[in-house]
Amino acid sequence: MKKKVALSLALSCLILGGCVELMTMIPSIATQTGGLTKSDITNGLKEALVVGAINSVSIASVSGGFSGNPLISIPFPQEAIIVKNTLEKAGLANLTANFEKSLNRAAEEATKKSLPILKDAITGMTITDALGILQGSDTAA
Repeated sequence: MKKKVALSLALSCLILGGCVELMTMIPSIATQTGGLTKSDITNGLKEALVVGAINSVSIASVSGGFSGNPLISIPFPQEAIIVKNTLEKAGLANLTANFEKSLNRAAEEATKKSLPILKDAITGMTITDALGILQGSDTAA
């Protein structure tokens, strides 16, 4: 039971506070529970990543999930900005807006199909992969 509580605490810290905080807590959690194995840590991290993937997919795959989120919104491609500017000058801004909207809607649709791929990648992680995520930067996952 203590291991489950400690692992739940570790998962909560990972999800809410990030990997750096979790890494500082692992030694004390391991001491309090009689020691978490690398396998315990890996399984806990995998579970947290799957929960994160499920939550991310559910947020991004709805209508406006991309266009309504400035962190993931897909803008008009820079490679075609001359075309965009020309169309807007010609009074056809609605075409460029519709194109940008369709890019984001396509991303939302693709996101709906991404969860099985993400889950497979996460469950296929090795201990080395998991530790690399825990010890890596904020974007290591």
